Amino acid sequence: MHLDALDAYGGASDLEVVNGYIQHAIENKQQRNDKIDQLFIEAFKFIDAPDHWNIINALAAHIIHTTKAVIPCEEVMEVIDNALYGSKPTVLTWLDR
Repeated sequence: MHLDALDAYGGASDLEVVNGYIQHAIENKQQRNDKIDQLFIEAFKFIDAPDHWNIINALAAHIIHTTKAVIPCEEVMEVIDNALYGSKPTVLTWLDR
């Protein structure tokens, strides 16, 4: 996956925010580009890991199905623990939307 693919998946506005922060933090254009590439690679490695994706899906499903305005940290940790160590990860499908 290439960084330009974010445009196709609705991530252009996220990339604009990242670019704004990076421009203030790093003066050299090549260093900025290198840092953005590095961040994208790390983010992709994170979501590409099956355990991480199971956690993301479980948290998303939990947020969608809860009636709480604020979810306590302990509850979030329980969802994460269940996604990692429970019997079956929660899968968010288009039917859950």
